[in-house]
Amino acid sequence: VGIIPPSLLERVDVLTGGASSVYGSDAVAGVVNFILKKDFEGLQIDGNYSLYNHNNKDTVVSSLARASGFNSAKGLTNDGGRADITVTAGKKFFDGALRVNGFVNYKHTDEVLLSARSNSGCYLTQASLNAPLSCGLTPSSSTSGLITPQTGANANAQYVNNPNGTREFVLFGPGAGNASNYFSNYAYQRPSERVNAGGFVSVDIAPDAELYASGIWFRDKSYNNYPAIAGGTVNVNCNNPFLSGSQATAICGAAAGTTATAPIDLRYRLGEGNDQPDTYLNTGVRLTGGLRGKVGDAWTYDVGGVYARNHQDYTPSFVNSTNLQNAITVGGTRAAPTCATTTDAACVPFDAFSAGNTNAALIDYLYDQGTSTTTGTLYDVQANVTGDLGKYGITSPFAEQGVAIALGTEYRKDTLKSTADAVYRAGLGGTDSYLKQDVWEANIEVQAPLVEHKRFVDLLQVNGGYRVSKYSSNPSTFNT
Repeated sequence: VGIIPPSLLERVDVLTGGASSVYGSDAVAGVVNFILKKDFEGLQIDGNYSLYNHNNKDTVVSSLARASGFNSAKGLTNDGGRADITVTAGKKFFDGALRVNGFVNYKHTDEVLLSARSNSGCYLTQASLNAPLSCGLTPSSSTSGLITPQTGANANAQYVNNPNGTREFVLFGPGAGNASNYFSNYAYQRPSERVNAGGFVSVDIAPDAELYASGIWFRDKSYNNYPAIAGGTVNVNCNNPFLSGSQATAICGAAAGTTATAPIDLRYRLGEGNDQPDTYLNTGVRLTGGLRGKVGDAWTYDVGGVYARNHQDYTPSFVNSTNLQNAITVGGTRAAPTCATTTDAACVPFDAFSAGNTNAALIDYLYDQGTSTTTGTLYDVQANVTGDLGKYGITSPFAEQGVAIALGTEYRKDTLKSTADAVYRAGLGGTDSYLKQDVWEANIEVQAPLVEHKRFVDLLQVNGGYRVSKYSSNPSTFNT
């Protein structure tokens, strides 16, 4: 529906009242059929561009955001541009017996951030039903760093590095540089780019027989940017040169200044402009082919098949926990720090005990990107026959149309394969999987007009359908 351009759409047929016996259990309420043009000729180019024109006025959210030390958008803005262009072409050959048409579509969407709207300057919280609204504060992504000792007298105390630049801890609370805005740099509309292409061909091989085929391909890519947050439970050496005396005492107690280690929970946002992307790449192909036509005046048939394949690569950015531990274990001096590890020459020392660390080399060292791949396939073969029994005199004496019948059979196989590379598995876990299912189905439907165009009755009709299904994943056969 979102791939084929309107230039090739002839009409939309809506069938209500239930069609599950013919279309399957998903069609309990009915179906929508998109009928395409077979005889498009010429060249047509369609394009459009749209954007959001938004006036950021002061709201409850914007005033609360500013009171919490967060920026809030102001004034008129134009953003979120969306460009779409489609080229459609078609041609008939051999006096119209051979028909060929196709299209290419390109679509681009710009990003819109939550921070670009005054009504999403922060997320609202309320301590109780009648309590005043306030901005939710997120210590876990503070650009000053959140350090929570796990042991000792200060266990579970939430400290942040003082935003004024001194190496001292202050308790987490509101204020610029202390807390973080959860909504900062998250997207209302994520950027994306998509290319679609398709072709359709049909040829009359006899007066009442038509061969047809089609192919559709698409590729779309989008991404979400997330804050570069170095986080996890790590062990800090108590003689770490980045620790001031008071910080070492808060974490290590009497062991401050020694080679002992103490566990902390660390959450450190490495700057506002160093976001890391999660990338989504989807590709797909759909191929169809078949033969359809008429036998006499009463019967039509359609025998065809579909092959479809959808492939998604999901590539998230995440912190390598081993590298984080290496980076936080620091020796040397504050002026000339070194990683204590002797097995990783690429290690970059992490100063987690002062505010505003935006070390790009550190971000490159801490972050990994792995890829998870999901591939789904569909194989579908169908044969359908419809008949107008009115041609044989099977008609109600009070109706104009005869009884109609539809018969069909279908074989369908679905597969779903999920894999990931070694980097993804090492960082995010999980296991590979392969799922499959196939089904044989047969159906019959009868439409019997009883009364037509009579006084008080325009149409009285009886419809009945029956479908039998046998799934490989279910030992039983069931009916619809």
